[in-house]
Amino acid sequence: IASNQAALIQNMHLSKEGVGSNRGGSIRLSDTALASKILLLHQFVQHNTNGTITRTNLAATKDGLYQLNATTLVFDIIAGTGTPSGNKPCIVDFLNGSGVECIVYCDGTRFFMWDGTTVTSLLSGWTAAGFTNGPRYLAVYANALWAAGDTFDPSGLAFSDDNDPTVFSPTSYILIDPGIGQILGLCPFYNNLAVAKNRSIHLITGKDISTFARKKVSADLGAFSHWGMRPLGHLLFFNDDANFYVGSLRAVEDDGMVVDKIGANMGTRFGNITDGSASTMDSAYIPDVDEIFWT
Repeated sequence: IASNQAALIQNMHLSKEGVGSNRGGSIRLSDTALASKILLLHQFVQHNTNGTITRTNLAATKDGLYQLNATTLVFDIIAGTGTPSGNKPCIVDFLNGSGVECIVYCDGTRFFMWDGTTVTSLLSGWTAAGFTNGPRYLAVYANALWAAGDTFDPSGLAFSDDNDPTVFSPTSYILIDPGIGQILGLCPFYNNLAVAKNRSIHLITGKDISTFARKKVSADLGAFSHWGMRPLGHLLFFNDDANFYVGSLRAVEDDGMVVDKIGANMGTRFGNITDGSASTMDSAYIPDVDEIFWT
C-alpha cells in the first residue's frame, strides 16, 4: 500500500512493511441499549457433556451484570443486588470442585459466582477471612481463586481453598509491602502470579498453601492497571501513570525483573490521552499480528 493510499484503508491492520490485513470488523450484538455505561465485556465459555460449547456474552455496568439473550437479543440481568460501586469490575473463569465451569465477579462491593444458572454470593467467605468490603481484582492460580483490592486492607492478598471460591481462610493471606502503596493488579505470569502495586511488582511462587512464597522482582516500577497487565512468555507488559513497560524475568528472585519503557513514541502517545484513567486501561494480545493493543 502506497503512502498516498493509506487514507483509503478502512477496518484493516497495517504492518510496518506496508502490508494490510482485514481485522474482521465487529458485530452488533443488540439494538437495545443498557441503562448505564458498559464497563466490561466478557465471554463465558462452557463445555457441555455432549461435546458442544455454549458461549454467553456478558456485559457489566454499575447497575449489575447482564447476559445477552440469544433469542431476544436483549441483555437480561444476572445479578444487580448490593450497592453499586461504580468501579470497573473484574471477571474470571473458574472450575470449581464439582467440575462446574463458572465465572467469578467482583467490583469492590459485589462479589459472587455464576454457573450459567445460579448466582452464589462470595461475600460471607470473604468477610470471614477478615475483610469488610469486597475485592477489586481476581486471578486464578494453582487451583485457587486469588483476590485483592479491598479498601479495608489495600495491601492484603487472599486465596481461596483449592477449587472452592466460597471459602477464604484467615490464614490464607499474604501481605504485600504493607503501608507502601496499594495492590492494583493480579496476573498469572510464567507459572507464577504477578502482583502489582503502584511502584513495585511481586511474584507469588509455589503450588499450594505449604509452598506459596512472595518475591519482589521490581522495586521501583509497578503497574497501575489490573486490566492493562499482559503476559507473553517470560515477558510482562504493563502501564503505570506515565508510560508503557515490558518486564523481562531473568530469575525468580528479589529484584529479578529487568523493566524497560516501550519506546519514546509510546510515551508521547500516552501523554496525549485525554479521556479515561491509567488505572482502568485495558489490553489485549492479538496473536495474528503478534501485537498488544491498549485502550
